[in-house]
Amino acid sequence: MNFKTVWQKLNRRALVVASLGGEKNLAGPAKQAARDGADFIEVRADTLHPSVRVNLGRQLDIIKRAARLPVILTVRSPKEQQKGAGFYRMNDAERGQLFTELMDRVDVIDVELHSAKSLAKIIRLAHKKKKKVILSYHNFARFPTGAEVSRLKREFTKYRGDILKTAVPAKSAGDLLKLIKLCQNLAPLTRVVIGMGGWGKTFRVAGFRFGSCLTYGYVTKPMAPGQLPVRELSSYARRLEQNP
Repeated sequence: MNFKTVWQKLNRRALVVASLGGEKNLAGPAKQAARDGADFIEVRADTLHPSVRVNLGRQLDIIKRAARLPVILTVRSPKEQQKGAGFYRMNDAERGQLFTELMDRVDVIDVELHSAKSLAKIIRLAHKKKKKVILSYHNFARFPTGAEVSRLKREFTKYRGDILKTAVPAKSAGDLLKLIKLCQNLAPLTRVVIGMGGWGKTFRVAGFRFGSCLTYGYVTKPMAPGQLPVRELSSYARRLEQNP
């Protein structure tokens, strides 16, 4: 399925992103993701050993041929990486170089809002090459305040993002209501709201009802706390589409 076809479905139904990383060969998981019903493949370059990243361009070509799905390239900043093993730290110069080298091989890039100023050249390059830009915000400790939400919206508009992605912890049933409110407060932007952790699993399925346009899942192992398998998310997405 080509990128234009998938993008046209944004906000019309829940779209599923298969988040891949941490393995030497991603072609097999990408192909499985397509069989499981994914709409996008996300490649988490910051989870790949430097020896693997050297040949990432070739591997991206193989992934696209294997899955026939549009690809999101994410090179997460150390400031917003999940704590624990399996992540590699890269400074902004290294991340910018990787984005530049691989830009022509992907359809979407994901850049943190806090990195938007230092990687503004990369965002401009993506726009020039007609790529889409996800501007993201991850907070593993708490929800953003009202003032912070307003700032996120201003910066998203300033740097001309296409999708605003916000991921926050969901530690209780009450946090599900906060996720709904956050999603509503980010309107009318095209947005993704994710609740990380066990209590966030419900919103990963139901977030589309409240304006969240993408949901992220895994094929072989979770890339973030609370992620569900792509096959499960795709099944729920089809049910939502059939029973609006």
